[in-house]
Amino acid sequence: MRTKDLAQFLARFPEVVEERGEYGVPCPVHDDQRPSLFFRLKEDGRLLVRCWAGCARDAILAALGMRPADLFDWTPGAGVKASAKPVPGALDTGALAALAQYVDTTNMAFLDPEHPEARDYVADRFGLDAERAVDLGLGLDYPGLDDRFPYRSTGYLRHPRLTVPLCDFNGRPRGLQGRDLSGHCPARWLSIVSPDGSAWAKYGVLRANSGYDTVLITEGPGDGLTGLAVGYDVVMVRGAGLARNTALVEELAAGLGDRDVVLAGDRDNAGAAFTDALADALVRAGVMVRKLEIPHAGDDLTDWRKRDPEAFPGQLHAAVRRAPLHIVDAAPRTEPVPTDEDQEESAGVLPLTDLGNAERLFRQLGGHVRMVPGAGVFKWRGRCWAQVPTEALYADVRRVVKNMAEEPGHEPEKLSRHVLNSQQANKVKGMVDMLTSIPGVYATVDQFDARPDLLAFRNVVVDLRTGHARPHDPADMNTFYVDVYYNPAAQAPRWERFLKECHPGCEAMAAFLQMLIGYGITGYGVERAFIMHTGPTTNGKTTFTAAIEDVFREATKRADASLFQRRRENGGPRADVVGLRGRRLVISSEWPANMPLDQALMKAVTGDQTITARGVYARSEITFRPVCLVQVDTNYVPDVDATDAALWQRVRVVPWNEDFRGREDRHLQATLHQEREGIAAWAVRGAIEWFRAYDSGRGLEYPAVVERATAHYRDSSHPLSGFIGEEFVVQEGAHVPRTETWERYRSWTEESGIRHPMTRNKFYDALRTFPGVRESKTKGTRVIANLADCRALSRNPVDGGNPDIFGQARTAV
Repeated sequence: MRTKDLAQFLARFPEVVEERGEYGVPCPVHDDQRPSLFFRLKEDGRLLVRCWAGCARDAILAALGMRPADLFDWTPGAGVKASAKPVPGALDTGALAALAQYVDTTNMAFLDPEHPEARDYVADRFGLDAERAVDLGLGLDYPGLDDRFPYRSTGYLRHPRLTVPLCDFNGRPRGLQGRDLSGHCPARWLSIVSPDGSAWAKYGVLRANSGYDTVLITEGPGDGLTGLAVGYDVVMVRGAGLARNTALVEELAAGLGDRDVVLAGDRDNAGAAFTDALADALVRAGVMVRKLEIPHAGDDLTDWRKRDPEAFPGQLHAAVRRAPLHIVDAAPRTEPVPTDEDQEESAGVLPLTDLGNAERLFRQLGGHVRMVPGAGVFKWRGRCWAQVPTEALYADVRRVVKNMAEEPGHEPEKLSRHVLNSQQANKVKGMVDMLTSIPGVYATVDQFDARPDLLAFRNVVVDLRTGHARPHDPADMNTFYVDVYYNPAAQAPRWERFLKECHPGCEAMAAFLQMLIGYGITGYGVERAFIMHTGPTTNGKTTFTAAIEDVFREATKRADASLFQRRRENGGPRADVVGLRGRRLVISSEWPANMPLDQALMKAVTGDQTITARGVYARSEITFRPVCLVQVDTNYVPDVDATDAALWQRVRVVPWNEDFRGREDRHLQATLHQEREGIAAWAVRGAIEWFRAYDSGRGLEYPAVVERATAHYRDSSHPLSGFIGEEFVVQEGAHVPRTETWERYRSWTEESGIRHPMTRNKFYDALRTFPGVRESKTKGTRVIANLADCRALSRNPVDGGNPDIFGQARTAV
């Protein structure tokens, strides 16, 4: 097989730059003033091709006289190297601190009287004065200024540069680009070199603080500074490839929020590709986007300003006001018999009807809207669907009516009347109501959060069965996301050490707690588990539940003790019960001593069945199936009926017996907060383990210490635990007549001063549920088996017998 030499291939081009293991040349598809077509040779011999301007790969290959098959079997050649280029991770604090120091150093050098070149450049090129440039963090780097910042390539260091920090939406530097001021560098703008294993930001935010609601998104920092000088906040994007990075698009969408966003791409083929790709991505992420129309072909914002710097601000303001809305067409729909209006719509002209208005509003919203009976309106926010008041759509209606006046393809008189009529209150309301006529907009509550095997995080959606991550998708219909970045490789060493410190000598407990929380975040609700973390004060149980809540706050309901407290009256609204809907974790703390447990509610919440409740101001009840894992951390266990077999299928007591008083870690809570990503990854691994056990027919497996603590709680809660212990004991092989137990119970209650003893039938029902005993017949007489009379034992003591009430062997002395 014939191999190809990359070094010889690159020699065909008059200009080649090397940046982060990639080789850039002028792109032959668009009018490239600087190298923007980059090649990267992988270690397996495959050549990757990417244009920063967004040119299609097929067009690039055609312009180069190549086919897709020609991208294989390459060798580096002289002076060229292959690059593995792993997926970048998060920037570490050391790199960020070094960048911040570099920004400060170059910012101070910007005003150096011996080096006016940067000040002169920004004033002439962008219209920025020196004072404002310094406030923005702009700087000057020149050979010999600073040898400490290691993330600069040889080409970067060779020439003096204007430095522009790429800050996030909170104003923190996360990257930087430098503009050559000498005119001798083949690549005018160069980025700093990314640290090993991570990557600098691909966009930057600069704020003009002028009060304008509009944000301009530009191709790179040059046009960003031009727009900022006129008074607009700007987001500077490094290349059209960002539109294909779902996580970055969602990050942009979250930062932009409800701002008026105008894309200001260059007026050429590459700029159009950049604008359309990023506009589509942002609209799908829930951002309303307009597109700026630069008047002169081939110009970018800065070129436009250069034509007439004095007139440019007014011209830009006018163009921003005129910028049309970007529409992402909904999924194609077919009609059996198209009408004239249908044919108009298919040609891009919507009918001047109520249904046409609804379609206009649907497109204004990017197709990301759902109407749910009884719940209202849901809009896609980039990571999840969010419930919004119906009135929140009226601002979108206003934009629809405004844009409608400029729609082509209509008779002017008819259009004018329709625009006027559409502003009436009933038409505004009708436009919203008629959204349900569009296929896919009508939805039911049950369609949301219907995938318990998926959990959305800030950056990705994770399949909890496998741990695989993928981008957010409106089709998941999730109404929340965990506001933590998911990193499967993240660790939580202090968290894992904390669990071992709380349960020394019980290795199974840490693994059980991991699978327990993993099961909880799935939302499957099939284990019927009601977990009570109990023990004396300062033992770690509250720290445990608080840390879980801190990580999975959006999936957690913090419940007051009153939710589970038995009430005298069961009617009326229960907003606290309604609040359980869709929550995967329910946590409650510090129950009062001897609190009577609402066992019916507890069984319903943990029973994998539907429950019906009504909110305080709701007109009707809602029915839903709780999917939550309920956990309580408390010093006092509630008062329960130990004869309720269904209850004890659910209740499990997790003991926390360590006493950390006098040796508390005062920084533990803060440390665990810093390990949230690691705790999230720990929980996902627990979910994977739980699914593996569940799919094999098992599920949660409780450690012996949990089963013992639960048995002790059950036995001590039994209504006959006092009677059996003073009058009788459990003893294998013994038996007493059934009637004698009832007579002795009556005498015992009188002697003990019990005001409300059980009836005969209730007494026998309770006796049959006492651990270790059973009812049987001996020689035709009904007896209680495995129960011994304490009086008989006192007359005939047996060493090594079983005189304690629960049948536990006692060693003879």
